[in-house]
Amino acid sequence: MILYHGSHTANLKILNPQQADHDRPYVYMTTINIVAAFYLCNAVDRPYY
Repeated sequence: MILYHGSHTANLKILNPQQADHDRPYVYMTTINIVAAFYLCNAVDRPYY
């Protein structure tokens, strides 16, 4: 199974969890490359909580 991760850093060997909006560190991955591409574009501002 291939997993995709939207990241601006090329040739990553290890994905380290980053702080998410809900105060826990996570790594988000998907089996759908188009979904990962949406994480790269940041076309919409993040919602305010």
